Amino acid sequence: VWATERPPSPRTRANFIAKHGVPPSRRRQQWLDLSGARTKLKRYEGYYAAVLGLTREHPAVVQAASRTIAADLPRTFAAHPYFAEGAAGRAALANVLHCWTWRSPHIGYAQAMSFLAAILLLHMGEEEAFWVFVVVLEERLPPDYFSPSLAGLHVDIQVVFDLLSENSDLARLSSSPVLEPLITNWVAGGAMCGGRLSLESTLLIWDVVLLEGDAIVFQTLLEWLRQADIAALEDSMTVFPDPSLALLRRCRADAASRRRLAERIAALRRSIRAATPSC
Repeated sequence: VWATERPPSPRTRANFIAKHGVPPSRRRQQWLDLSGARTKLKRYEGYYAAVLGLTREHPAVVQAASRTIAADLPRTFAAHPYFAEGAAGRAALANVLHCWTWRSPHIGYAQAMSFLAAILLLHMGEEEAFWVFVVVLEERLPPDYFSPSLAGLHVDIQVVFDLLSENSDLARLSSSPVLEPLITNWVAGGAMCGGRLSLESTLLIWDVVLLEGDAIVFQTLLEWLRQADIAALEDSMTVFPDPSLALLRRCRADAASRRRLAERIAALRRSIRAATPSC
């Protein structure tokens, strides 16, 4: 589909990505297009440079976040040379995170954000990464996912428990002591941050999140739980899912099930928020 002279139709591209993923050589281009960040780059030309300048002229505005960001930078892909001390990647990562904090002071900075931004910087330039980052946090995830109250995160943890209770083959897991930390660690960014999964697995999830939204995160977790040996997990107290690449690829290819799941997730999010005023 990428080799044709004429650009593929949106449906053809979506079907291809769902089945095969985005080729590494096309990831920068496709992520910008899939996310809509390319449009934002053109529409808000000069915005990033202006905000970056403001963060430097008025550092007190982002001072609280700056301390946390500075502490997290050395821990973000610490073994990767691009993010080593003094490397260009670390400076770019700090810039993206400071600009986000200036843009969204009501949300601010949360620890997982550094990994999300770093994954983008491995594939594209600093300003491009900023706009895809904005799309992920403002459009692909619930807007209050990383807010100080973590309201969106708490809602999604409850969504997973509700989905489990609705599936007869998964409801049996609800009493397991490892279930809540498993779900929390996965939903709290573990599926997209690249800290626990292989980078290949993480990028596979990113491809679909930018294409469709975050239903792939829930789909993968549910399928992994169907196959997991919970008794063994309880013995080891493992608190992070470990889906295989084969499972991830099967989930990615099952777009029809994911569409139905996305509709159910949206309905559960609405009902949980309506029943919980603080969310």
